[in-house]
Amino acid sequence: MLSLVERDEEGARQVALLDVEQGDPVTLGVSVDGAYAQFWFLWDETRAPIGPPLDFSRLSDDYGSRLRFTGAFAGIHARDLVDAAFTADFTGFRLTCTPT
Repeated sequence: MLSLVERDEEGARQVALLDVEQGDPVTLGVSVDGAYAQFWFLWDETRAPIGPPLDFSRLSDDYGSRLRFTGAFAGIHARDLVDAAFTADFTGFRLTCTPT
């Protein structure tokens, strides 16, 4: 399963939940346009959106009422929420910035 979760000071909410084939590699990505981030995965070699575009400014730890210093960041994480028996291997992580 792919789960897209959005979190703010009031808590977390699941934005999207998608079933994917077990054991098959999954290509995930995000495209950022201004203040919005659209998460996607490859489906039949075509980018398929995961949920709606999200407010990218919330990915900064400067978002919220407390003062922080890091700014926007990106990372990947996987967790087996059922029985903690499965692991995930990540390969080919890329960050590409195109100036506007």
